[in-house]
Amino acid sequence: MNKEIEFILVRWCKEMVNKYNWLTIKYEFSSSYGVYLVSFSPISEISESEEFNVEVMRFEDEMNAQYGNNAPLFCDEERNFKLTDNAVIMGSEANAYVTVRLHAVQMTCTQTETKESFSKEGYVISNTFNNTIIIAA
Repeated sequence: MNKEIEFILVRWCKEMVNKYNWLTIKYEFSSSYGVYLVSFSPISEISESEEFNVEVMRFEDEMNAQYGNNAPLFCDEERNFKLTDNAVIMGSEANAYVTVRLHAVQMTCTQTETKESFSKEGYVISNTFNNTIIIAA
């Protein structure tokens, strides 16, 4: 993983999502490809914005010229590759995607009640409840 490429890529992505409020960018480093994978969406907006497409092509050309085979790979809506759930999401849909990992935890709760009878002698009622609680982490 090249930290210099990551720095340049993240800076550029931030600029683009600030400029194009409809844009969502997902990216991650792929160990199988050995480069960063970058996906843009939605395709409906991308196809309508010539300015966006010119900027993307310019950036791709600059990265290819400077980093060659180590340059990021770009595509629209993950058409050429699939990103994992660990991909960074920036832009309009960044807050719409929330990854929640659920863990089941078995808990036992014992409830003991003491009540007085009419003869003033105490008796104990003991109830045990077993409930599965799901905790989002």
